[in-house]
Amino acid sequence: MKILFACRKFDGVVGGVEKMSTTLMNDMAARGHEVSLFTWDDRENAQSFFPIAPSVKWYKMAMGNPSEKAGLLLRLKRAQKVRNILKGINPDVVLGFQEGSFVSLKLYGLGLGIPMVCAIRESPFRYAFIKSSPPFWLTCQLLRLSPAITVQFDRYRLGFPAFLRQKVFSIPNHIDPEPSQGDPVGSDAALKTILSTGRLSPEKNHSVLISAFSLIAKKYPDWQLIIMGKGGLLTTLQKQAASLTSGIAERIHIKGPSQDVSSWLKKTQIYCQSSKWEGFPNSILEAMANGIPSVGYRNSDGVCDLIEDGVTGVLASGNGDIQSLATALDKLMADKNMRQAMGKKAYEASKRYAPEIIFDQWETLLKNAAKF
Repeated sequence: MKILFACRKFDGVVGGVEKMSTTLMNDMAARGHEVSLFTWDDRENAQSFFPIAPSVKWYKMAMGNPSEKAGLLLRLKRAQKVRNILKGINPDVVLGFQEGSFVSLKLYGLGLGIPMVCAIRESPFRYAFIKSSPPFWLTCQLLRLSPAITVQFDRYRLGFPAFLRQKVFSIPNHIDPEPSQGDPVGSDAALKTILSTGRLSPEKNHSVLISAFSLIAKKYPDWQLIIMGKGGLLTTLQKQAASLTSGIAERIHIKGPSQDVSSWLKKTQIYCQSSKWEGFPNSILEAMANGIPSVGYRNSDGVCDLIEDGVTGVLASGNGDIQSLATALDKLMADKNMRQAMGKKAYEASKRYAPEIIFDQWETLLKNAAKF
């Protein structure tokens, strides 16, 4: 089967979509499928943070900045280039990650008769926080032409119009199993750690996490907060941390992204995802696979779907409330036995997201879609 993956941008981007799509591509290639990748990256020598199998042929748009709105002439040139790529590859099925990639390729490929699946990697309820372009209602009309739409949690089906729900399939993300559980208890001889990873952008709400930690930091002088990621809010978050009381500011560390998050999780006692919303929070799943309990908000999509409150972690009330997040962290920081028990439950729960289980679901869906 010839599969074309389509993603917005890989160059300089470190995120869940990029990680999941590269691992899925690599697995499909290893299974003997002919796999190609198309992205809107603006240079031919674009690099992926996550490794891509040598057999995967990568096509880049290399025509203008994908983050800027294109004029009519550029759009026409892009359309012609994409059509030529589609004709040259002649894939059995296209998998477009996120609505934007799907919509663009569907429009550019009209009349070519290529089945195109839309993999939506965000919560369909996120439009309570942001505006969509194109409007979500228009995307839903184009999704009528797709043989399948994928989401990451069953509950997300309810975010689509009734006429689409029969096409919506839930396939969660995967996680490589860890050989052993981490150490949610920690040592009295070293600082215990709250870890948070992800883009340093507004929806991740790291500023709220810093404020929540500052409320309880004096009570727990043997704890530190580590935030790992890159993004436009780096300087703002660094200034926020530095402005805190001496003795607290020194225990907040903002670092760059890592290709080996698991090694950091092995030294972590609590993972915290303070996001306003997520699609499927890979970082929480990584914490689970390492046997680390997680904290997040009860009204944060994706976060509340993955954390089982009182079992694999603690959900703070609301979404964005500093005090409730501090209270949830306090609950786990105060009780090493609770951390140990929840970490063990999280470790066991992560096994149902093993790659072979999840990739089998993807392969079946793509084979069925190719017959559309």
